Amino acid sequence: DVSIQDEGSEIKIYILVSDTQSLISGLTLKFNNGHELTLAQPADGILDGRAERFLHSVDKQLISGATTVEVYAGDAAGNIAIKRVEFR
Repeated sequence: DVSIQDEGSEIKIYILVSDTQSLISGLTLKFNNGHELTLAQPADGILDGRAERFLHSVDKQLISGATTVEVYAGDAAGNIAIKRVEFR
């Protein structure tokens, strides 16, 4: 599940990732303006579960012109799930 909130000079991205069999290994955000970042730690600071919450703030200047973000979520078994979210 992904939600995005406009917070003035930045956007906040809330992400809930879950897997039925493997531990979550992290995720990557790719904006359609070329900006990309990897989130190695969830909100609680420890990747230790099959369900993890991530929260990240992004300065709007870094994603100027972007209208979508793709969320790549990985698990310990090497599987990757991708979700594209439109914003603005």
